[in-house]
Amino acid sequence: MLRLRYLCSRNYDKDKILGIIRDEIDKIEYTLTDLYELDFLANYAMQDFIHYFYCKKGYYVKKNFNEDKARLELCKAIIYHEDKIRRIVSNWISWWLVKWKQRVRIVFTDRSDREDDKEMGEMNEELKKIEKEVLNYHKRLAITALVNVNEICSLDIISDYLVKSEYSLLMNEYGVDKALDVINHKHDVMKFRIIKRAVDIAKSTKPLVLLKVKLNSTYH
Repeated sequence: MLRLRYLCSRNYDKDKILGIIRDEIDKIEYTLTDLYELDFLANYAMQDFIHYFYCKKGYYVKKNFNEDKARLELCKAIIYHEDKIRRIVSNWISWWLVKWKQRVRIVFTDRSDREDDKEMGEMNEELKKIEKEVLNYHKRLAITALVNVNEICSLDIISDYLVKSEYSLLMNEYGVDKALDVINHKHDVMKFRIIKRAVDIAKSTKPLVLLKVKLNSTYH
């Protein structure tokens, strides 16, 4: 167990998964023109796979989720069952690349969108009134719901959008105080709304994530 904890603390799990994903993308994606693109795509995919692993193990539906324990299980799986993890990644990455091309659009810009920043700032003020554990739990529920409808790419970004947009809808429907009561205390209601939104998202074929890359910087 001590060795396992040591390897996990040294990012053994993430480094190993990154290498496996990189190898698999290199086999499949022939349109990449250089190693930088390959590394960027592999790093982007890595966190999605970790989310996917945690969802399939049932960790994210637990209110008392412990990331350290979950990472230990991931490290254990890689150390003792690497061949199985490689097979899972091999099957997963093929669909992930499909969803990447469908859901993510990269645009280059030399300016920031001040209106978007202002709107996000106003939303963040409302988020301060929501218990942090509740917010994190809802995001994990959103990730699980997305994975269950085969939305496995850009899970951090899409789950964040899903949860915050549901919060915003609730506040518009019921007012801030009543919405906060639902969000913080009525978990079954929120779970239903989150699952429904994930199903609605899966029905769409449009890009959902806009990666804005400044012209004078790299995107990694």
